[in-house]
Amino acid sequence: MMRKAALRAWVVLLLAGSGLSYAQIITTMAGGAWWGCPKGTMAALQAPLRYPGALAIDLQGNLYVADRDNLEVMRLSPDGMLTVVAGTGGQGSPAEGAQATSTPLDSPAGVAVDAAGNVYIAANGRVRKVSLNGIITTVASGGSGANRLAMDAAGNLYIGDSGTIRKVTPGGVISTVAKGLWGPGGIAVDSAGNVFATLYNTVLKVTPDGTSTTVVTNLGQPADVAVDAAGNLYIAEGSDVVKVAPGGTRTTVAGYCKYSGACTEEGQATNATLDARAVVADANGNIYIGDIGETYGHRVRKVTPAGIIGTVAGNGLPRFFGDGGAASEAALATPAGIALDSAGNLFIADQKNQRVRKVTPAGIISTVAGNGTEGFSGDKGPAAKASLSSPTAVAVDAAGNLYIAEGGHYYDYPGRVRKVTPDGNINTFAGGGTGYELNGVPATSARLGSPEALLLDAAGNLFLAADNVVYKVTPGGTMTAIAGTYSGYAGDGGPAAKAQLYSPLARSRPGRSRQPVHRR
Repeated sequence: MMRKAALRAWVVLLLAGSGLSYAQIITTMAGGAWWGCPKGTMAALQAPLRYPGALAIDLQGNLYVADRDNLEVMRLSPDGMLTVVAGTGGQGSPAEGAQATSTPLDSPAGVAVDAAGNVYIAANGRVRKVSLNGIITTVASGGSGANRLAMDAAGNLYIGDSGTIRKVTPGGVISTVAKGLWGPGGIAVDSAGNVFATLYNTVLKVTPDGTSTTVVTNLGQPADVAVDAAGNLYIAEGSDVVKVAPGGTRTTVAGYCKYSGACTEEGQATNATLDARAVVADANGNIYIGDIGETYGHRVRKVTPAGIIGTVAGNGLPRFFGDGGAASEAALATPAGIALDSAGNLFIADQKNQRVRKVTPAGIISTVAGNGTEGFSGDKGPAAKASLSSPTAVAVDAAGNLYIAEGGHYYDYPGRVRKVTPDGNINTFAGGGTGYELNGVPATSARLGSPEALLLDAAGNLFLAADNVVYKVTPGGTMTAIAGTYSGYAGDGGPAAKAQLYSPLARSRPGRSRQPVHRR
């Protein structure tokens, strides 16, 4: 599970932070080989990754990966090349003052990069620094489990170390910011220098003068924390995302009811029971959630900026009815993917109903694709009369074209992406072919397994995650792999298109389609 989560996170950061621009051709960006350690510089797609447990991005869009099993730290550049920056693949303590690529590392668990481009590595109770000339030195030692790193705007390095948070200044002075903690897990630093850390079931705040206070309590199992430019604190704890405003106001953006007597379908979002499969935000700050839970699920929920949750589609019964009427009185069956268009229409991948539904801003629901029968048929005709196969994700481009990812069954109904034009006609956009060569080919000649996530960029390129690979399909229909090849962990030091990924994750932007983070 750790490998799977790490690789998913790697793909998210790669797409979000690299600054790369892709055509609609699909190519693999990283991964490919099963075993071995990357050496020197190579195509990321040909490099073997084994346990990429920590990530960082520098100001130039380079992605740094700490691979604990390969005992190396690698840099993936925007041009798809992977370079080893520290480690030889052998285990041991690095020689002080040596070239970082000529001396071993011992289980690198954390990585950070400062504004000047120096790389910091948490490994075996110590923090090492790799300077711009490639020399490795120790900047902090004496710890027992340094595994979390964060940098602030002033260049101070914060280290999460087995119950202690320590600070190392640019001048090398180390001090303890907080100790006696349970954890810590995730750490973050805001623009004022305050440090936040997830600790057991709380979040702790430590000010620059060393004062610590608990800002959030009674969490489930918080895994990470982040701070935005406005100072809002976001805490990820599994079934909830909690927001804490600078003034201390806490709201659950999306959450579950912890006590059965307080559970509600409408009202405060903090009292809601959710099993969120998909989420998207509109320009007004409203959040829409595809809820597949059995108690209050089979609905699309809306959370307002005030933290109020309501139902916009679905009555909780996993059936099909209600077209032409109020969406809140209609039935959905597993709303697995959702998307918004520029006019405010909501599109729902109604997976078990084998349909895509549309909800207008006035709240009226209708079927825009699928006749309720599983299969692949109806291309070049009305989308509402076509057969779909387990639609898992949807996306809408600026021209109003709707894209549908259909998971299907690999042998009976291999996966496809279908495109529905504004006039209501459907056609296959990607997949449906017999070819296993998926790089630089017409998208419709490719054979896909189970596409699970879709994302459109401003240029109209469609990115899809399928078969442990992230593909790009240009508006002209050319498909290339930009990340991953087969399921596995490999490819560092080489082209991203030859690397192996395990269940790549898609990323979305506000107002665009958001696909599931986990398939359940």
